[in-house]
Amino acid sequence: MNKWFLFGGVALVCIVLIVVALSGSDSVGESALPSVSEDTSLVSVTASFYPLAFFAESVGGDRVRVANLSGARDPHEYSPTAQDVRAILSSDVFLYHGADLEPWATDLLPQLPETVSVVSATSGVELFSSPDNDAHHDEEGDDEHEHEEDGEDGHGHDEEGGDGHNHGGADPHTWIDPVLAAGIVEKVRDILVSVDPDYADDYRSRADLLLDRLSTLDDMYAERLSNCSVSETITSHDAFGYVSRRYGFTLHSIAGLSTDDEPSATRLAQLRRESSEGVTHILVEENNSGRFADVLARETGLSVLSINPLGRGTMDAEKDYFDIMEENLVSFETALGCN
Repeated sequence: MNKWFLFGGVALVCIVLIVVALSGSDSVGESALPSVSEDTSLVSVTASFYPLAFFAESVGGDRVRVANLSGARDPHEYSPTAQDVRAILSSDVFLYHGADLEPWATDLLPQLPETVSVVSATSGVELFSSPDNDAHHDEEGDDEHEHEEDGEDGHGHDEEGGDGHNHGGADPHTWIDPVLAAGIVEKVRDILVSVDPDYADDYRSRADLLLDRLSTLDDMYAERLSNCSVSETITSHDAFGYVSRRYGFTLHSIAGLSTDDEPSATRLAQLRRESSEGVTHILVEENNSGRFADVLARETGLSVLSINPLGRGTMDAEKDYFDIMEENLVSFETALGCN
């Protein structure tokens, strides 16, 4: 069960945060917002997590001041502090992902003033249901994860990309796909042009550079994953479905779409069987399911490789989105035995 529902209702939490924010009270808990000097000539952008913040900084350049709300925390687990809500309310642009990655945003959006321009990164994107995630839910028999209103194809989300459920079976991890990431960059470009038209040419130029880099990244993935001896591998978290779908290989995940998910005994038994049918590696990230990956590796003798879904950003200040995406590509190449 996703921790959001342990708060006694998302709406209540958001309303309390908003009241505190508007009253000018001190923030509650730890905020990821940096201490920055207020410069009203800059476009202030609040982004819910790292990829959106990175794209906004890359497109905006020195014309924008970007706050990454979740910081180094897992976006699946992050909830905004009162200071975070104040930052959103006073910003020029609020970027959130949608597709139920940020359930707290559902009740916050109607409270935002007209001065805040809002962008959902998954608005208009065809979201796919993860077969592995469905398998996790079926095995566990957990009715709290079932959302019949989404339909069998997992496309039952509104235009904002979310309806307040725990992903609803639709995979939110679109930012890891270079082609879908390009669509996010275009949305960021367009909103910055809209709110700051005097610098439209600058935003478009920087966006074009970023889109070129994403196109090159797409070409790299397509070429280097095109001739592989293994067609399947195991991941600790079901975050790479769009990548595997686009580049033609199969992933079996230990945890589901949320890092809060834990595998059932049936699921672990299935993964042990996969290890005897040609799978050679487990791709592991730093999250709750890493401990299950370690146990599975010891039991099966599979090799472990690191991978980063980029929700938390990078632990190395010298690396950015593209560096990590290229490191992920190397891990995929190794796990799939690509030439």
